[in-house]
Amino acid sequence: MVLFSWHVLSSTGKLSFGGIFSVAAADFKVEKRLLPHPAIVAIRGGNRAVHSAKGLFGFASQERSATISSNMNMAVFLDRDGTLIQEKDYLCDPDQVIVLPGAMTALHRLQQAGFKLIIVTNQSGVGRGYFTLADVEAVNARVVREFGRQGVNFQKIYFAPEAPEQPSRGRKPSPQFLFDARDEFGLDLARSYMIGDKLIDLECGWNAGVNQCLLVRTGYGAEQERKHPGPVSRAVVVDDLPAVADWILHSRSR
Repeated sequence: MVLFSWHVLSSTGKLSFGGIFSVAAADFKVEKRLLPHPAIVAIRGGNRAVHSAKGLFGFASQERSATISSNMNMAVFLDRDGTLIQEKDYLCDPDQVIVLPGAMTALHRLQQAGFKLIIVTNQSGVGRGYFTLADVEAVNARVVREFGRQGVNFQKIYFAPEAPEQPSRGRKPSPQFLFDARDEFGLDLARSYMIGDKLIDLECGWNAGVNQCLLVRTGYGAEQERKHPGPVSRAVVVDDLPAVADWILHSRSR
């Protein structure tokens, strides 16, 4: 009888003993398993033991992956202007913030269903020199305050201040802010949604691999639906945020 040992590497980098294999008549059997850890990183004894270990513990790895996914947070990513609030060219005055009808109730429903709410917005007026970062922050603060009155809480607002021709890490359709939010809040993008009134919002979500992108006909949405029928056909098109909430919640109940 030949014994083989296997070891696992923890998330902190510690190598720990995992168990012992015995070889008899070309069969591999686990004699002892001390750690319930499926990530086998080193097996002493040869390739046959490696293949056997993968076969024996593959189910554990799959089961662990499914558990991790189910425990991750879901999110609804939202454009700001034309989606949450009325579209105003280069909005920089907090007093001009007008929440779209039904938006607060819709987001409250999604929040109650367990979704994290995150705003992702391009604010090229900064890069164009039309207003300042402080102006963007002031408008964002008003948006947060208005929705907060209905108990709606945004996890974070990501915004890209660059003009279209300027280098930008996060300007939509770049998915970078969605990746940042995934890492910061433990999100499962495959169970999350992107909502906006422009094709670049949809492209941002597609680039990030979200479950579905929805175009609202508020803001520039109806115009974008007419202007880009081909690409938009990949998305779900609805009238407004209340319809977004209806679609998402209904799709999850099926």
